This record gives sequence, structure tokens and C-alpha cells, in this order.
Amino acid sequence: MAGLKNLLMVVIDCLGSDALLSDRKSAVTPNTDALRERGVTFPNTITAATDTMPSFASLLTGLYPSAHGVRSLGSHKLPTGCATLAGILTEQGYQTAAFLTGPLGKETAIGDGFNQFEDRDPEDVSFGSWGHEFLAGFPSRFREPWFVLLPLWELHPPRYVAPTCRSEEYG
Repeated sequence: MAGLKNLLMVVIDCLGSDALLSDRKSAVTPNTDALRERGVTFPNTITAATDTMPSFASLLTGLYPSAHGVRSLGSHKLPTGCATLAGILTEQGYQTAAFLTGPLGKETAIGDGFNQFEDRDPEDVSFGSWGHEFLAGFPSRFREPWFVLLPLWELHPPRYVAPTCRSEEYG
């Protein structure tokens, strides 16, 4: 699959782009800054719904909630056969993986099309043992080209903030 680029999609729930992208940002974010320099950033995204679940369904299908049918948390799921980004990339030869948390569970069919789908516990935060294990094997555990979806739920109430980041220096 020469020429296909690896794709990492990081979505941070409850974080406005101004916190990371503004010239006047107050937080120190060297790792996020490094990812941004090497990749593509979408500072002006507009969500299709106010809830996470229908918004993610729209993100992964390119459809509005009225078309894909997911309109709230847990009460609806993608219809069978609904094309998703993961399914399309899988057909193109990508190894696809999702490491979801919060309300983005298997029961919504958001994981359809992914070769690997992990529905992690909200307590498995990115700065804890789960995150350390994930980073230890990333990206070598994926066959190229790969697409990895990594939604981070830590800033959604109740917030999980690493003890070392509980200061004004980190926003």
C-alpha cells in the first residue's frame, strides 16, 4: 500500500480549539503542538449535534443525525450497512482501530468497520496505566497503513486531570 499515509484522529471531548490553537492560549501543550506541526488540524469544526454520540456518528459517516438515525446517547444505533470512515478505509487496505470511551460503546455500532475496537472504561485515562500501555505499543503494533481513532473523554465531567497537570501552567 505504498503512498497511503497513516492516520491518527484524536478527538478531545469538551475542549474548545481556542485552548490549543489560539495565539493567546495559556496552557503548555508541547505534545499536542508537535502533533499539529506534523499533521492536519481542523480549528473550525462544527458539530452536527449537541451530544457526543450523534456527533461521532456524523463524523464517521458524513451524514446528519436525521440520515444516520443516531439522535441521542444510547437510544439509537447506526443502521446495518451504513458506510463509515473505518469501513471505507478498511476496504482501501488500512488497518483500522478505535479506542473509545465514554458513551461511544459497541451498542451504538460506531465500531462497525474497525478491524480492532476497544471499548475502554472511562477510568482508563490517557495519563494512567492504560495510556502508558497504549503509547508503549504505538504505532508499531499496527500494520501500515493504519487509521487509529482516539477520542479522549478526560475533560468531560467528571474531569480526570493528571496530578502533575493540576496547575495554572497547564491551563
